[in-house]
Amino acid sequence: MIFVFLSRKSYNPTNQGSDNTRPDKSGLPKTLLLPACCRRLLFSLPLREAGVGLLHISLIILSFHHSKLLFPARYTDAQGTIDTWIANDGRNLKMVLEGVTFIGHDFDSLELAESDPDSIPKRFTIHPKWNQLCNCQLECDIPVQVIHGDDLLAGTLTMQLRLGKPDHRNAIDEERLSLRLLAGPLDLRTRNPDIGTFEEGLLELQHLFPAETHFKNCFGCAFSDYSVYGNGLFGGLLCFRNQKEAYRNVRSKSDYLKIMDDACEMVQETYLCGEYEARQPRTGYRG
Repeated sequence: MIFVFLSRKSYNPTNQGSDNTRPDKSGLPKTLLLPACCRRLLFSLPLREAGVGLLHISLIILSFHHSKLLFPARYTDAQGTIDTWIANDGRNLKMVLEGVTFIGHDFDSLELAESDPDSIPKRFTIHPKWNQLCNCQLECDIPVQVIHGDDLLAGTLTMQLRLGKPDHRNAIDEERLSLRLLAGPLDLRTRNPDIGTFEEGLLELQHLFPAETHFKNCFGCAFSDYSVYGNGLFGGLLCFRNQKEAYRNVRSKSDYLKIMDDACEMVQETYLCGEYEARQPRTGYRG
């Protein structure tokens, strides 16, 4: 079944699921073969309506036991731009470009799913060591919620990620991230060109918030934190909803190390569950 939500209200994408659909030539799952008018509407994200403000469209594909959130996305390389979707089941990201599938846990580590890299279109650059997409720019629109005083705003977090070419270090020669938040009266952008993770980008946006404003997601939750050993670009938050009191009592790195391995799961910054509580300053290891 397919439900298209056109509203300014909240949504709670689940953090589980798997994709059993195969894409058509457009790169969309077959379950997304909607009437043309609906597809045009979805590709017009975000929309504005006079007197109403920012409209928020969330597209969730529901089956009996699984659900998946689709982020409208744009891939750009030297040959132009491809409009597509990034499917997110809470742990894995999946993107289809011209019939070629890329899958990974992070936006900067989308691996080629094909067994033979030579069989794909020459426009795509695949890292020879890591089998990951590079030498391109990725953009996607992620639905988020922001608490603004007494209001709950439905907004869009737009990610722009530049991935450079393979270099002699078996890495890439460039990786640049920028974020933009549109939510109600808020229109905020990161300015630091050296942002390397969603953690840094969301912190910068958060510092630009007016009073009594904060993210309503895992990043803004009272029970989430990062590993003391570091984290990647996206999706490296540890959830302590199963250790609430122990986490509330963390006052130092040594306190945190005692419970860090007891986290119930790793979650994405933009995920949201029913046990969310607003994070207060100087909470946990990351403050």
